[in-house]
Amino acid sequence: MGRDENRGGRVRRGSRGPGANWDDATTFWAQIPAIDALLSGAEAAAAQAIDAVSEAFAAHERPDGVWLGSAAWLVTASRP
Repeated sequence: MGRDENRGGRVRRGSRGPGANWDDATTFWAQIPAIDALLSGAEAAAAQAIDAVSEAFAAHERPDGVWLGSAAWLVTASRP
């Protein structure tokens, strides 16, 4: 997805990701359908989860946005 494309109205034009700061990133995270489903109906636990994620995003905020480290394993298999 290009830099100026829109992901369901969640990414601002010209942004590099889901928002410009920890608050935008938290809002984006909470609107992911799988996360929203997990948070629905458990108000106290949802508030705790949102607070914890907000703190984590705030701890990784830089002038150019929220940056988190990541890694992935790419695994392939073939049948003999």
